[in-house]
Amino acid sequence: MQLSDDSLRVIAQRLTDKGSPAGKTIGNALRAGTLVKAVAFVDKSTGELKIVRVDVPNIQ
Repeated sequence: MQLSDDSLRVIAQRLTDKGSPAGKTIGNALRAGTLVKAVAFVDKSTGELKIVRVDVPNIQ
């Protein structure tokens, strides 16, 4: 899954390699255990933006 810690480490490294400060921020939050993972979507019946926190286990 793309929200796993392993996947996010790869994304953070790629962003860092491209000079993006977001990569460093994501990497730091992963190492500190403070990264909050969420999924955002638009509820079609109300038009409201919804953000739901998710916990993604790292399954090897």
